[in-house]
Amino acid sequence: MALALIAFFQICARLQLSRQVPRGTVPWPPITVLKPIKGADDGLYDNLVAMAEQDYPCFEILIAVADVDDPACVVVRRLQRAYPQVAIRLVTGAPDLGLNPKVSNLAHASRYAAHDCWLISDADVRPEPGYLRAMADRLASGAQLVHSVLGAAGERELGAALDNATVAGFIASSVAAGELLLDHPCVVGKSILFRRGDLEEVGGWSAFKDVLAEDYLMGQRFKAAGKKVRLCSVPVGVHVARRSVRAYVARHLRWLQMRRCMAPAVFFAQPLIYPLPPLVLVAFDRPLSAALGVSLYLSLEVAMIRRIRGHIGPRLVAALWLKDLVLLGAWIVAALRSDVVWRGRRMRIGPGTRLTKPEPAPLPTLPWR
Repeated sequence: MALALIAFFQICARLQLSRQVPRGTVPWPPITVLKPIKGADDGLYDNLVAMAEQDYPCFEILIAVADVDDPACVVVRRLQRAYPQVAIRLVTGAPDLGLNPKVSNLAHASRYAAHDCWLISDADVRPEPGYLRAMADRLASGAQLVHSVLGAAGERELGAALDNATVAGFIASSVAAGELLLDHPCVVGKSILFRRGDLEEVGGWSAFKDVLAEDYLMGQRFKAAGKKVRLCSVPVGVHVARRSVRAYVARHLRWLQMRRCMAPAVFFAQPLIYPLPPLVLVAFDRPLSAALGVSLYLSLEVAMIRRIRGHIGPRLVAALWLKDLVLLGAWIVAALRSDVVWRGRRMRIGPGTRLTKPEPAPLPTLPWR
């Protein structure tokens, strides 16, 4: 059952990603790239360079760093010195708009945008030179919001390999297949292009200031307002080199909690697409059947990851053996846990991923009172 579902999703994903969008006759619009950053993670400078070197006629980069003392500011200033011909601006000091710090950062930076087309691009995105052109072509084809599948790569540690295998495998195929089969946009916030006016029509940044899944809900709001949400057929590179297994679990636990709050039926059915745990159990009774099942599953995952990012290394193949077991454990915790830790903040997550501050623990009653 699980293997059949995975194979079906991947066939649909390949069909969706094979659709070519012709180059439009209208000029490419000027784009403001909004890049929220917190911390100078490994590879940050090279990620920023990849955006600065885009083969695109007119764009600016607004890099949003909330804290002026953040080490990322040093990296940004180095970029500005290296690329004086590119309009690169560092925006700091974002006030809290709500409980989602990323939305607060984006809202503050967008006040300085010179153009009406806005592209959200996370710190770990490392695009190919034609990325902006591909996104703009999809926007010109009649879409009001364009998003991407992620070709996560660069792993040097086990946690990073687990993360990249999950993002370039299961998540990429789910995003692409969901749009083809159900016309259901599953927008991932690392790469989103839209126009300022369309965002304002669905409520602006304030509509997403107190939710955790601002990216997914942005896509749903656009669709509910009658606006077309479309997937770019060209995957965008994401560089994740160093991540501990603990950080990987924390990240995907958060994503699972969001899925539980947004689509409970999908969340509770998710173990059906974790085939390795049952195959391991079957191995004690039917080792040959289990071996064939594992081989088929790994072949499917390898083929999808190679389609998304163009290559697959030994670290990623090794991670595929562990990924389902780790995610199944995270799924069990996500089913029971109602608080979430994100960017050092602990918050309670409710329906629609709405965030609230957790109530403080009551003071202990002293025996002499």
